[in-house]
Amino acid sequence: MCLGIPGRVVALADGYAGQVALVDVEGAQRQVNVGMLEAQPAPGDWVLIHMGFAVEAIDEAAARTALSGLQLMGSGRAARVRRRYDVFGLVQGVGFRPFVYVTASELGLAGSVCNTPSGVVVEVEGDPDAVDVFGRRLVDDAPPLAEVEGLHETDLPTRGGTGFSIEDSSGGAGRTLASPDVAVCEDCLAELADPLDRRYRHPFISCTNCGPRFTIITSLPYDRAATTMAGFEMCAACRAEYDDPGDRRFHAQPVACPDCGPTLALDGPGIHDTGDAAVRRTRELLADGQVVAVKGLGGYHLACDARNEDAVAELRRRKQRGAKPFAVMARDLAVAEGLVSMTEAERGLLTGPRKPVVLLPRPELSGAHSVGTDPPPDNSEGGRRGGRRAGVT
Repeated sequence: MCLGIPGRVVALADGYAGQVALVDVEGAQRQVNVGMLEAQPAPGDWVLIHMGFAVEAIDEAAARTALSGLQLMGSGRAARVRRRYDVFGLVQGVGFRPFVYVTASELGLAGSVCNTPSGVVVEVEGDPDAVDVFGRRLVDDAPPLAEVEGLHETDLPTRGGTGFSIEDSSGGAGRTLASPDVAVCEDCLAELADPLDRRYRHPFISCTNCGPRFTIITSLPYDRAATTMAGFEMCAACRAEYDDPGDRRFHAQPVACPDCGPTLALDGPGIHDTGDAAVRRTRELLADGQVVAVKGLGGYHLACDARNEDAVAELRRRKQRGAKPFAVMARDLAVAEGLVSMTEAERGLLTGPRKPVVLLPRPELSGAHSVGTDPPPDNSEGGRRGGRRAGVT
């Protein structure tokens, strides 16, 4: 038999796909990860718990033997500690609270997490070893977009209780970093292209790992009510995703869909199209050499067909940009590599989560010469934006 503390399963916790159970440990109920067991336990079963994980299924006799051993050691019940973590850095708008929730639940810890004007505050209570592991994972396993710049620990008196929750953000004075906008992730791109997905061709698709952040924030701490999405009430389907710890959109503040989110529209002389019709009409206008103003997250940009010399010349005239190269949006890296040359580091920028505009050299004999964004001959650099093709190109 493994080393651990015996407990009796009360019930499987909702929303965890059978991976977490509520377990009675000498009169105190706690959440325990049961995913390591060979078979899913049922209410009434005994399990052996180590650092928040059920590591072995045992019978009642073995449980009583283990409990007797604990009593001989002078521990009337499993020791508990409570600890507060103040986390500073880029920890809002990057999926940090959902990460904390899942981590604490996996370790069987009770407590809460909330955004504050200065960062994120976490309080956890439970097995001392599990609390120590939790503190290390806050830094070592933080979400890819997070940057933990400081962590302050404070031991607190225990309060008891079970379950972990994401609390409402607290107000007050303070200062924290706001996440920049993040390019659409591969998972969202797959949904965007899937005719069976409810977000098929939805231009405002996003999740916890991608989408608008800084540009839609109106104040901090970062919550939906403090963004430009405040006026869009989530539908039942989006709310279910938002509340589900196992979903990629768990507590994703900009979450929306075609039924409850912003809509796409095209306005012009004699034109008012919406949805896919707006995309089709925009494609026609661009193919006809027109310049179209596209409203992005942070303002408008003027777009035209980069292969149309006359359209590019008109765009230069309107913007009074005679020498500075334009940014060119390419469908993917393969298209971009046919226009410019790039290093591995530059490829990394174009395919990373931020996907910034990268200034890249054009080879002498390149398909770039067929793209009508060329600045005057004395400028041999071309701006290139990576990422998926915008909906209007």
